[in-house]
Amino acid sequence: MSLSSLLVQVVIQGLAVGSVYALIALGYVMIFKAVGVFNFAQGDFMMSGCFIGLWLIVYLRLPIALGLILAVLITSLLGVLTEAVVFHPLLESPSRSYLISTVAVGIILREVGRLIFGADPLSFPNYLGDKVIKVGSVGISVQYVWISLAAVAVVSLLLWFFKRTKMGKAMRAVSEDRETARLMGIDTNLNMKLTYALSSAMGAIAGVLIAPVFFAFTEMGRSFGQKAFSSFVLGGTDSIPGAVVGGLLIGVIESLAGVFISTRYKDAISFIILIVVLICKPRGLFGGRGERRAA
Repeated sequence: MSLSSLLVQVVIQGLAVGSVYALIALGYVMIFKAVGVFNFAQGDFMMSGCFIGLWLIVYLRLPIALGLILAVLITSLLGVLTEAVVFHPLLESPSRSYLISTVAVGIILREVGRLIFGADPLSFPNYLGDKVIKVGSVGISVQYVWISLAAVAVVSLLLWFFKRTKMGKAMRAVSEDRETARLMGIDTNLNMKLTYALSSAMGAIAGVLIAPVFFAFTEMGRSFGQKAFSSFVLGGTDSIPGAVVGGLLIGVIESLAGVFISTRYKDAISFIILIVVLICKPRGLFGGRGERRAA
């Protein structure tokens, strides 16, 4: 295989994995814009959605399409329930308390997953297919194509929702200034719950998309969540387009490093990028406001 063919394959793979990082990073952005705090449980909602889908499809033997849809919906409800029981009572507390609670929720979700499904990786139904598309001398796995296309569709739908629907515009208003939005008659509590539902759904979609490629395991939320967090910071903590660009960049750079440097350093790439961004450009590539803090 020529170097150019290998490069194309690696970039396509990186874009697909980066699309997953981007979907998780979108959840980080939505929560940060709404509350001003990093939600470190975001990756674990991805893991939860993945295992809920596995349970519905493999154990309950539901049709794959129905199982995937229900997995996303149930994970959204889990996000709403968590917001109501854990996060909402802490909304007016010091942000460090809110932040610590997100770490605790992530740990609880991982431990519950380990208790139910065990710690070993489990095979997820390969509904994406295993064919390889040949374009000249380049072989492209159809899995990566479907992951990228699905991510593009989800992001496009999310942008349409925020820009064109009344509820989406209300959520944007709440994210800009919650108190002013409340005085204007917007139900801020409802909007907060919807924000958590959407952010959890983003995680669940990411989980069921990548599971056929990387298996389902209880630590996947922490692994993917950490890299998505780097994407979130790289793009700008208050920017939806930034989260997408950040995820794609980290996915591609990580894949290139794994092939041309060493797979041993592949997982460190996102953290190196995170440190460099925090030092050189703290607001990220597309970051705007800088007054919010996580603690």
